[in-house]
Amino acid sequence: MDVGSLQDRYKSEQVFLIGNGPSLANTPLNWLEDEYTFALNNINPIYQTTDWRPDFYLYRQERTGLESEVKENIRMGAKCFLDKKFERKFGTASNICYISIKSLLGKKNKFHKTSFEKFQELSLEDYYQFWSDNPRKQLYAYHSTYIIFQLLAYMGFSKIYLIGCDLGYGKHDPHMIFDTGIDPLDYGDPNSRLGAEIEFLKDSWEDKFLVKSFLNGVAYQLLRSPANSKIRNFFPDDKDHFIEDYWKQPKDQRHINIEQKKAHISARTICLDKNVEIFNATIGGELEIHPRVNLEDIVGV
Repeated sequence: MDVGSLQDRYKSEQVFLIGNGPSLANTPLNWLEDEYTFALNNINPIYQTTDWRPDFYLYRQERTGLESEVKENIRMGAKCFLDKKFERKFGTASNICYISIKSLLGKKNKFHKTSFEKFQELSLEDYYQFWSDNPRKQLYAYHSTYIIFQLLAYMGFSKIYLIGCDLGYGKHDPHMIFDTGIDPLDYGDPNSRLGAEIEFLKDSWEDKFLVKSFLNGVAYQLLRSPANSKIRNFFPDDKDHFIEDYWKQPKDQRHINIEQKKAHISARTICLDKNVEIFNATIGGELEIHPRVNLEDIVGV
């Protein structure tokens, strides 16, 4: 599938962008069966509770165990947008479109390094520097939804409704066996920051929680290792997504809240310039960048 064939194909249509936030578990997705919908990444577990299936699907998170889910979406006939790096893995099909994606998360990237306060004051021209009107060439990623906004605008949709885009990311810390012990997540990734493990043990000793903190640290290392995927099955406690075992490894995701807000501000500013409206139909959540609407009012149930 050539992404160029989709340019303005859905002119003046509306579409629902389906996130993977916890509110999705309480969202009547069957209401969307007659609507255009665009889902992403690990959406498949929700299929067990609804007959709804997406028309479009994006996969860019390289995660163990998701290959079968991507292939399921391909088999179902959804138009699948996959990062080019997966081309050998998934091969060719009439409903697969491989896209080149450039991440904006680099520390030296202006989009990423600009503080949230200053980011809100950027000009329209500044935002356009990190937006692609030509998906055949390249798309920009600042988390997955930002890629989808670029695709939807290119495809001609005039109204975008967000579902399951909650924000409110926190710590995923199933390794915290003892709350009074120190959390190794507060020390960053021990494999990427020199001296993090030593600093963790030093603070644990000084705070007189050495044993409890040490056991938290052991659990942390066990759960984050790909070799221990079976162990992680006993620690399903992901409150940031619609299923508890969506993300099974320890991870501090609080920074994603600001990053996602920046992505939504940029997307909203550019889409309004293109006469594309974005609304938030998510049940609850903490995303307040876009006007709130009620899902039942939009679909007329």
